[in-house]
Parts: sequence; C-alpha cells; structure tokens
Amino acid sequence: MVLQQKVKPFIKNDSKVSIASDGLMGDKLIQIAAGTDSAGLVKDGYLVALEPMDMDKVMKKIGLVADHAEVITGNLADIFAKVNNGEGSLSRLLNSDKLEKDLTATVQSANQTVQNIGKAASGASDNMDAVKHSFLFRGLF
Repeated sequence: MVLQQKVKPFIKNDSKVSIASDGLMGDKLIQIAAGTDSAGLVKDGYLVALEPMDMDKVMKKIGLVADHAEVITGNLADIFAKVNNGEGSLSRLLNSDKLEKDLTATVQSANQTVQNIGKAASGASDNMDAVKHSFLFRGLF
C-alpha cells in the first residue's frame, strides 16, 4: 500500500493496520490505528497488520448470546409469574404486611430498650453521687 505524503505525518511506526467494515454490512476498508508519538513517523517501512474480524464468528457469538438471553428471560418470566400468583417464599415476603408490622414492632421495642437503658444509666449515676456523699463511704472516694 502506498501512502499519500499528506497523511504520513499522522502515522507512527507502531501504528496497527487492519481490514475493517464500514458498518455491520458495509464495504471493506483499511483502518490504521494511531500509534504513539514516541515511536516516530512511519517512513517507507512496514506496519504491523492485525487479523481481520471474522463476521461469521461474531454473528455466531451474537446468536449464542441471544439464545442464552431467551432462556434467562423465560426463567425470569416464570419466577415473576409465581410471585404475582402468590407462590413461594418470595411472594409471601413481598405481598405480606406481616413483615412490615414485625419490623415496626421490633424498631419500637429497640427504641423503648434504649430509653430504658438511658434511664438506668441516669439512675446509676445518681446512686453513685449519693454513695460518694454518704458518710459511710467517705474515705473510699
């Protein structure tokens, strides 16, 4: 391949060349990937050519992905149908008010426990102050 003089300043010695397509079904073209500035400009030497993409392999892989996606979406549809019909543990968890009521009761109980601990700590502090000022324990504090 002969390069025009006006494009040579943009092509570096470590640039990579490959055959590409202009879109999925487009014409073939030669693609030159930019190299690094430190590699210097290409002279009349050779560039490294990359293997062209095999569209048959790509299409086969896309087909496999589509097949797997079809299986996965089918399985998800089955799961959501069961949830919507009230079947299984997940459905009971999502559709029951019992969990919400239980969580609310647990939070209220925890709040009451924290308040009781605060009152007990305050009472213990008052008791310690009383002990410190008692004539029986005067020498200990």
